[in-house]
Amino acid sequence: MRSEGSGPTLRAAECVLVPAGGSAEQSFPVEAGKVRLVLLGAAGKPVANVPLSLLDATGQKCHQTGPTDAQGACEIEVETTPFTVAVLPRRLQDRQAQMEVQRANRGVPDPFDSLRIPLASVTATRDGPVVVELRLPSGR
Repeated sequence: MRSEGSGPTLRAAECVLVPAGGSAEQSFPVEAGKVRLVLLGAAGKPVANVPLSLLDATGQKCHQTGPTDAQGACEIEVETTPFTVAVLPRRLQDRQAQMEVQRANRGVPDPFDSLRIPLASVTATRDGPVVVELRLPSGR
């Protein structure tokens, strides 16, 4: 589901089909909650400036956080369904390196799909932020 404005993009289980040139107005129930992710390095110290990907049950990226802060933390509002939190390897944290991967894989819908490192599973709840501490593997 896409919303107008600057709010988050959340997915609903329902959908509506609209023929070309047509219009529709529909409301969908979406249960969402906040997740606070704290990224730590292998030695247990916070890791800053790292965006995290949230993957759905099929492994497709459906949400991206902003970069982690100085305490290694970031927060995102998502649907109340299970996600896998993943990160790109250190060598791909640089924007230039990401652009090189994209250039080398033109036409591939998500060239980072097989490169992401899964860190943990998380499910948001409506009751308040779910806090998950993530640990990067050694050398990543």
